[in-house]
Amino acid sequence: MKLHEIHNTDYSSHHYSPEHLYSELNMRYKAGVIPWLKDSTGNIVMLFVRSSDPAYGGPDFGIIKGGADEGEEPKQTAIREMEEEVGIKESSIKKLTLISDDVIKGLLAPYKFYVYGAEASSDKFKIDSHEIAEARWMSYGEYLKVGRKSQLSIVRKAFSML
Repeated sequence: MKLHEIHNTDYSSHHYSPEHLYSELNMRYKAGVIPWLKDSTGNIVMLFVRSSDPAYGGPDFGIIKGGADEGEEPKQTAIREMEEEVGIKESSIKKLTLISDDVIKGLLAPYKFYVYGAEASSDKFKIDSHEIAEARWMSYGEYLKVGRKSQLSIVRKAFSML
């Protein structure tokens, strides 16, 4: 998005704070992670979250994600966000695989979005209620009903890789 487009865009319906807009303009990339495992019937399920702040994703479930801290590599960002948002530690992950590193059209500027699949050794998690309202293990079909449409292509790719 070009600077003149930013000034000519109505953001009133987005409910973004000036701090959020500023941080997005200065962000090198975001990274996310989709923890997954096989449920008791052998089907693949993935863990998705719903933000406690509607400005960050609205009412739909989506990928655990966040911006990079200074000096972090994408993989480190993804792992840190997973630990912060749902309490899954790196030591609980059997395997971490890069699913996507697409450029995403952000609110103000495009950014690189790295998404990893993390094979979890357990279905246990503990949400950070300051950031996350709810987290749920779900099948692809369940995600289609309650998931963020803007992340559907990444989620579809994740399910197809497994």
